[in-house]
Amino acid sequence: CIGAFARMPYRRGKARAERLLRRVLNADELEARSPAGVRYRLAPDEVVQREILLHGAYEPRTLALMHRLLRPGDTMVDVGGHVGQYALHAARAVGEAGRVIAFEPNPRTYRYLLRNVELNEAGATVTAVLAAVDTCVGVAPMAAGREENWGLASLATQGGPSFYVATVPLGDALRALGVRRVDV
Repeated sequence: CIGAFARMPYRRGKARAERLLRRVLNADELEARSPAGVRYRLAPDEVVQREILLHGAYEPRTLALMHRLLRPGDTMVDVGGHVGQYALHAARAVGEAGRVIAFEPNPRTYRYLLRNVELNEAGATVTAVLAAVDTCVGVAPMAAGREENWGLASLATQGGPSFYVATVPLGDALRALGVRRVDV
């Protein structure tokens, strides 16, 4: 019901009606499966997750390119892992002999990433890291961004931070995880 409603053309007030419909149906989260069989638990109010729910993928051309580049046994690094779309598709492409490292700084989004890795039983291939990639080890104040786009988390430059996150240099983090080469 919600999926069909969401696919309807935009009309003034549609977003408000959609939120009300979700509240009435108690659908703060929905389960979805991509055409490739990747399973997700998603929050339909967030733009990226809504695209995955409605169309099976967010940025499908980038996802297709990633599939063309990856081979079994490869290692992929996903900086800004969000809810795991790229990491989970990459895990299928690299197989059990491969490795995927997904860095996600937003604790809220990171919880979805972990849940989706677990839902797909991809924990042996996907390593999720709650951290921001930076030039030095430290802690950074972050602003969560808008409620409708969790991917807009950024350094907090004005106002108070929404949360603090560990920062790690990419090379140091990969060495600590035993990664010797990155393919994508």
